[in-house]
Amino acid sequence: MASTKSIYSFIYNRKRQKNGEKPIELRIYFPNKKMMYISTGIKILEKYWDNEEKRVNRSHPLYLEYNEALYKLRYKIEEYEYRCERDGGDFRKETITSMLNPSWQDNDFIDWCKGYNYQEEKAGIIKYESWQKYNSVINNLKIFSQSFLDKKGKLTFKTIQTKDFAENLEMEIYAHYKAEVGNKYITLLKKFFNEAQKKGLIEQNVIGLIRKRKVRTKSRRNLTEQELKRLEDIDRSELKKYDIITLDKFLFSCYTGLRISDNSALLKKDILKTENGLVIDIVTEKMQGQRVVLPIDLLFDGKAGAIARRYMEEYPDIKTLFPSLTDQHVNKHLKRIAFFASLDNERLTFHIARHTCATLIAEKSQNPFLIMSILGHADISTSMTYIHNSTAAMIKNLESVKW
Repeated sequence: MASTKSIYSFIYNRKRQKNGEKPIELRIYFPNKKMMYISTGIKILEKYWDNEEKRVNRSHPLYLEYNEALYKLRYKIEEYEYRCERDGGDFRKETITSMLNPSWQDNDFIDWCKGYNYQEEKAGIIKYESWQKYNSVINNLKIFSQSFLDKKGKLTFKTIQTKDFAENLEMEIYAHYKAEVGNKYITLLKKFFNEAQKKGLIEQNVIGLIRKRKVRTKSRRNLTEQELKRLEDIDRSELKKYDIITLDKFLFSCYTGLRISDNSALLKKDILKTENGLVIDIVTEKMQGQRVVLPIDLLFDGKAGAIARRYMEEYPDIKTLFPSLTDQHVNKHLKRIAFFASLDNERLTFHIARHTCATLIAEKSQNPFLIMSILGHADISTSMTYIHNSTAAMIKNLESVKW
């Protein structure tokens, strides 16, 4: 006797794609022997798919959330089939599509963004600080989209796909933010629009219609060798414990060019002992995870190496090179350090430390490729800026000219 129930199964990479993440689909095999494939909106690498169990395996950081989403979809359609059989409804491809799509388009995009952000932080894909940053972006999106909320206060998936929404959002962003901050906000927001499109939740991704504003190029402030020496020679007996830690972190970035994020996340295991002395080997948090290798005993007479050895010895029980400090505390200690080094008219930041490293290397080496390698620049033109701004470079070039 032929079955009167449909048969459900999850299919991975039905179209035999070769590269990258491949989609998971729900296949419905109807009693009349016709089939239907429904996109689940989930794409994963092949190594994460358990073909025997027909589910995402445990090695994927979001396997619990993904499997829950898969089986919720299957249960929803199975329940719909049961209701159709009970009430005499028509269970076929067109009615299933109609049942699934309209309800989803009326869901709240902001709630989805918050859920997605939470899942990434919970799975360790992003750090807590990044979760906070993205959460702020999501909350502000609701503020910027007040005129597009429905009667229930939702910003629906249907609404965010219109040109009017994109134009209004652009106007609101730059009414609240200066160009540089507004541009960063758009970059962060793109993540959620792109992910929604990738998962098949929206067809029209209008975030690309928002035009970023031009930002005036700022001059790069850096410390001179004399100012750097003042920091090195500061009387540490007048400083508190965390003043000293902050000072060493700052000097370490002056000698290595590390950003504050990479400086704070630097693990002791990332500092290798080689025949050329200590070498930092890390993947940076910025620039899509670019690898940077720094022979720190060969930079600035090994001053960074000396700091690293001291902290590995003084703090053997922590994984990071430096004890953890919040940005707020770092800024407070930098103010005290600037005062004691007679730099009280200058606000010290880790951007200044990074620019100091690049500028001093430019003055001493005249080699933009060396700057590019040490600072992890993605484009040689960024490194060339330091050469162009170097007074020493100008003098050397002038000396080589035959007048």
